[in-house]
Amino acid sequence: MDKVIAKLKADKIGVFASVSAEGVPQTATVHFAYDEENQIIVIGTENTSRKYQNILKNSAAAFLVGFDPAAMETIQMDGTAYASEAEELTRLTDLYYAKFPNARIYKDDPKTVYIAFKPTWICYSNFKASPPDIQVITPEN
Repeated sequence: MDKVIAKLKADKIGVFASVSAEGVPQTATVHFAYDEENQIIVIGTENTSRKYQNILKNSAAAFLVGFDPAAMETIQMDGTAYASEAEELTRLTDLYYAKFPNARIYKDDPKTVYIAFKPTWICYSNFKASPPDIQVITPEN
């Protein structure tokens, strides 16, 4: 899990997948931050975005990190997503703004919302290792 945590803290861009009300999968490239203590990925977006509207109706989601062909290291995750609120929202936005200080300009925008993604299944892959390092992890809840 240490390699997963290190990559989630270091990387800034991932792909978030959600499911529309009609059952159609939809993806979005997003900036994200990671809450190590609670094992939550936080994504900033607008309340009109497809991903946000999707998670309000269906919490099933997936997340992918790792696009550097030189590193050959990825993390694939399945889990649930929800709109972050109250005390959790303050903690997660603090982490998000620490990673993306320029995003503070959206802080008071009423359209700005934050999605929390909680992985239930993780697959870490490092194909540069010999032999390849592939680990399937079930996070503690």
